[in-house]
Amino acid sequence: MIPYMNIGFVANDWREQVPFISALMNMMSCWEGLKPEVFKYQLHHAEELLEGLVLELKHKAACFYTQTFYNYFGHAPLISHCILPAV
Repeated sequence: MIPYMNIGFVANDWREQVPFISALMNMMSCWEGLKPEVFKYQLHHAEELLEGLVLELKHKAACFYTQTFYNYFGHAPLISHCILPAV
Protein backbone atom coordinates (compact mmCIF):
# COMPACT_ATOMS: atom_id res chain seq x y z
CA MET A 1 0.00 0.00 0.00
CA ILE A 2 1.31 3.42 -0.88
CA PRO A 3 1.25 5.74 2.15
CA TYR A 4 -0.70 8.98 1.90
CA MET A 5 1.90 10.99 3.85
CA ASN A 6 5.67 11.19 4.20
CA ILE A 7 6.87 8.69 6.78
CA GLY A 8 10.12 7.00 7.77
CA PHE A 9 13.28 8.19 6.07
CA VAL A 10 11.37 11.00 4.32
CA ALA A 11 9.09 12.10 7.17
CA ASN A 12 8.32 15.81 7.19
CA ASP A 13 9.63 16.18 10.76
CA TRP A 14 13.36 15.44 10.95
CA ARG A 15 12.92 13.98 14.47
CA GLU A 16 10.73 11.22 13.02
CA GLN A 17 13.50 10.33 10.55
CA VAL A 18 16.07 9.55 13.27
CA PRO A 19 15.16 5.87 13.91
CA PHE A 20 15.17 5.15 10.17
CA ILE A 21 18.51 6.88 9.56
CA SER A 22 19.92 4.98 12.54
CA ALA A 23 18.61 1.66 11.18
CA LEU A 24 20.16 2.36 7.77
CA MET A 25 23.50 3.22 9.36
CA ASN A 26 23.37 0.07 11.53
CA MET A 27 22.61 -2.07 8.49
CA MET A 28 25.56 -0.58 6.61
CA SER A 29 27.98 -0.84 9.54
CA CYS A 30 29.21 -4.23 8.28
CA TRP A 31 29.46 -3.13 4.64
CA GLU A 32 32.93 -2.84 3.17
CA GLY A 33 34.22 0.55 2.18
CA LEU A 34 35.29 3.79 3.74
CA LYS A 35 32.37 5.11 5.71
CA PRO A 36 31.80 8.84 6.16
CA GLU A 37 33.27 10.37 9.33
CA VAL A 38 29.80 11.31 10.58
CA PHE A 39 28.95 7.61 10.92
CA LYS A 40 30.72 7.69 14.29
CA TYR A 41 27.70 9.46 15.80
CA GLN A 42 25.14 7.34 17.55
CA LEU A 43 21.51 8.25 16.98
CA HIS A 44 19.42 7.38 20.00
CA HIS A 45 17.22 10.23 21.15
CA ALA A 46 16.13 12.81 18.61
CA GLU A 47 15.57 15.43 21.29
CA GLU A 48 19.30 15.38 22.10
CA LEU A 49 20.35 15.94 18.47
CA LEU A 50 20.60 19.00 16.29
CA GLU A 51 18.64 19.17 13.07
CA GLY A 52 21.75 20.03 11.03
CA LEU A 53 23.61 16.94 12.29
CA VAL A 54 20.67 14.65 11.55
CA LEU A 55 20.26 16.02 8.03
CA GLU A 56 24.00 15.69 7.39
CA LEU A 57 23.90 12.08 8.62
CA LYS A 58 20.92 11.40 6.39
CA HIS A 59 22.68 12.85 3.35
CA LYS A 60 25.95 10.99 4.01
CA ALA A 61 24.13 7.72 4.75
CA ALA A 62 22.08 8.00 1.56
CA CYS A 63 25.19 8.76 -0.53
CA PHE A 64 27.14 5.85 0.96
CA TYR A 65 24.16 3.52 0.51
CA THR A 66 23.49 4.39 -3.11
CA GLN A 67 27.13 4.37 -4.22
CA THR A 68 28.00 1.14 -2.39
CA PHE A 69 24.87 -0.58 -3.68
CA TYR A 70 25.75 0.48 -7.22
CA ASN A 71 29.35 -0.72 -6.79
CA TYR A 72 28.21 -4.21 -5.79
CA PHE A 73 25.10 -4.73 -7.90
CA GLY A 74 25.76 -2.58 -10.96
CA HIS A 75 22.49 -0.67 -10.83
CA ALA A 76 20.88 2.03 -8.75
CA PRO A 77 18.98 0.94 -5.62
CA LEU A 78 15.39 1.76 -4.81
CA ILE A 79 15.25 4.87 -2.67
CA SER A 80 12.63 6.67 -0.59
CA HIS A 81 10.64 9.46 -2.18
CA CYS A 82 8.54 12.24 -0.72
CA ILE A 83 4.86 12.39 -1.47
CA LEU A 84 3.81 15.75 -2.83
CA PRO A 85 0.67 17.25 -1.32
CA ALA A 86 -2.46 17.14 -3.44
CA VAL A 87 -3.34 20.44 -5.05
